[in-house]
Amino acid sequence: MRNKKEAIHRYDGPVYAAIAIALPMLLAAVFATAAVGSLRHPDTLENWAQLGVPRMFRHRIALALHPWAELALALGLVVIGGVLGLIVGGIALVVMATYLTLIVRAYRAHSDATCACFGQQQTLTRRTIVRNSWYVLLAAANLAVAMQHPALGGPLHTLATSAPHLWAVPVLLVLAAVTVVLTVDSSEGGGAASETATSADPTTQPELDYIRTRTPAVPVTLADGTIVNLRDLTRHAPLILIAVNPGCRACTAVLQALPQWRARLPEVPIRLLLTASPEASASTEHAEPQSVHDTHRYVRDSIAEWSTPTAVLFGADGMLAGGPVSGEVAISRFIDDIYASLHEGDEGGVADVTDPTSAIPATE
Repeated sequence: MRNKKEAIHRYDGPVYAAIAIALPMLLAAVFATAAVGSLRHPDTLENWAQLGVPRMFRHRIALALHPWAELALALGLVVIGGVLGLIVGGIALVVMATYLTLIVRAYRAHSDATCACFGQQQTLTRRTIVRNSWYVLLAAANLAVAMQHPALGGPLHTLATSAPHLWAVPVLLVLAAVTVVLTVDSSEGGGAASETATSADPTTQPELDYIRTRTPAVPVTLADGTIVNLRDLTRHAPLILIAVNPGCRACTAVLQALPQWRARLPEVPIRLLLTASPEASASTEHAEPQSVHDTHRYVRDSIAEWSTPTAVLFGADGMLAGGPVSGEVAISRFIDDIYASLHEGDEGGVADVTDPTSAIPATE
């Protein structure tokens, strides 16, 4: 009993006691939420590659164990204190700092970078960085109070044996509110890009004259490892490239519709444009038309900044013939327009993509 009381009375006051209890609890809640989300919606090795996870860690076993490790860490944060608690807290800090580093690097490298945070695909934004910086701050602060809790029972034991303090309630509420707001807002905001792209109605966009530009002469890799020039790839026939990021909700719908679009447009090859290498992508298509892999994002950077999914039509004359258009709805209508141009001529006011002098506008 004496050791328990000493552990409790080592706090400098009710506010400090509240913080010492709240920090590991909130941190554990974040890890547990992320783990449950990952178990419900498993991540992919391709997503890990795009996020910049080192190749040595990109294994299916690590992918499967990752959410369980987060759950174990969450449990350790609330039931272990003392020296062992300090070790667990140190691991939590390293993990959170690693997450933040990966997110910052991916965000700086690619404007459309995503992560499967909390089990849902999210576009990385500054808000994501702020959220994970807060998590790192929580983990660092928790490290400073880990020794205040008994080795067995940890913060949970301290919470059960400490007298309630009304002054501590506002502290707990503020810490919890900041954590919840940053987590919820970042999750909703991250998915906004794909949701907006999915629901956007291209008919609400102003109709502009489509200015044709040359097809970028950039190197891309086919699924079989062959490196080709994109302009050469479109030299003999028009080509539709659809850029996708497997995991985003809009991209999933586009991938499901792909066989139907190909059956409808046998005259125009439709290839997936992926930013992961052929061996790292779960969406690699080895059968013709093979998927196109652009790990350095030369294609997008040469045409326009876009979110995924996005479709672009390249003419056989070495010029862009339509797009880019983004979002499931816009791409579906884009395919309809190309079909109309091939099978209805100019009656509908849509250009014939087999005519090098015409084009499908980026928006209708």
